Amino acid sequence: MARSLLLAAVVGLLSLMLPSMAWGCKCAGALDAPPEGSPESIAAGLAGNGSVFIGRVTRMPLRALLYLQAAEYWWKTRGGRELSDEEEEKMFLRRIGFEVEVSFKGVTGPRTTVVTGWGGGDCGYPFRRGERYLVYGRELGGWRFTGICHRTKPFSKAEHEVEILKSLVAGIKAP
Repeated sequence: MARSLLLAAVVGLLSLMLPSMAWGCKCAGALDAPPEGSPESIAAGLAGNGSVFIGRVTRMPLRALLYLQAAEYWWKTRGGRELSDEEEEKMFLRRIGFEVEVSFKGVTGPRTTVVTGWGGGDCGYPFRRGERYLVYGRELGGWRFTGICHRTKPFSKAEHEVEILKSLVAGIKAP
């Protein structure tokens, strides 16, 4: 019995001392960023993204899109380092089709596609077919990326933000 307790204690201590490796989404925000939901933070989101629009999800993939340029961009912006061959093989993204209702910036047609991860640690946004969203996207190599770090949210939680965006786009000082 005492031997089992000693073994458990040693294993427990070793597990605390060994470095652990975990992949997860880390949204890097500036320490001096304006409060979330303030006109200043919404203006920064508009300025810092290549596209901002309201749209309804019309198409979601059943399988993943493997696109190495997209994967390289995705991971470099998360870790600032090159991808290993193993990481590239594991990097799957999905393309989400939208019917665009209102474009505040960067989307000119009635439909667009956004690339995101699958969630579960890759910063992918959990879109649902048929739902409306306020989407913020960054452009790279002809692809529009979004995720949980890009201010994207369900339209039902974005009414205040949409009103401020309308004011900003119209050149009116936001309330």
